[in-house]
Amino acid sequence: MILYEDSVVRLDYSPANDVVELVWPDMQQVYLPEIKRALAKTVEVIRIYDVKNLLLDASQATIAASTEESQAVSLALAKELMGTRLQRLARVESLDSAREQAIKSQLEELSKALQLTYDIQSFSDKASALAWLESAPSSATLAWQA
Repeated sequence: MILYEDSVVRLDYSPANDVVELVWPDMQQVYLPEIKRALAKTVEVIRIYDVKNLLLDASQATIAASTEESQAVSLALAKELMGTRLQRLARVESLDSAREQAIKSQLEELSKALQLTYDIQSFSDKASALAWLESAPSSATLAWQA
C-alpha cells in the first residue's frame, strides 16, 4: 500500500513484514529543497505508522549534488530517524563502487558520531535486504524491548 507519494519519493508499505520501501531520489542540487521536504515527510510517515523496517533502495539513484550537500541530506535523515521507533534500515547499494566506498566511510562515521538507535546494513540486491529486514530482530533490538 502506498503511504505517501509526491514528485520526489514514493513510500510503499508492506504491513505483513512492517517494511516501508523508499527509492532514493536522484540528488541534484537544484532539487535539494524538494528532496529535503520529501525525506522529512518520510520520517513523519515512519513515525505516524510506527514503522520498524525501512528499505532504502539507492541502486538506481544518481548523485549530481556535491559530496557535502549529499552527506548533509543523509545526515539529516539519519538524525531524524532516531526520533522514530525504526529498528532496521536496509540499504540497496548502487553499482558505483567509488560512491559506495565513500558512503561506507560516511556510515561508519555517522554510526560513531550519532550512536544510532537502529541497525543499518548495506546489500547488493533488494532480495537480500528484504530477507534481513524480515528476519528476527537483532540482539540490540531485543535488549531495547526487554
